[in-house]
Amino acid sequence: MKVDEVEARATTIFCIFFMVLTSSFFYFKQDSVDWMLALKCSVGGIIGGILGSKLLINLDKKILKLFFVILLIYSGFRMII
Repeated sequence: MKVDEVEARATTIFCIFFMVLTSSFFYFKQDSVDWMLALKCSVGGIIGGILGSKLLINLDKKILKLFFVILLIYSGFRMII
């Protein structure tokens, strides 16, 4: 789509936000939420989101691509095992 990598990642996360809000509403209505676990994950997600966005903005694009490739290879390897 010829979009800058930082802009593409930011746009994707923004879109995911609305999908999460929608599905969370229905899980909440069914009383399917483990609130203690959700709180722990939320704190980690907030900290990770802040650090990740700062890192994404300041990181060289070549290093970002390298990290992403390594993550994909690692994830693929873990799926095989």
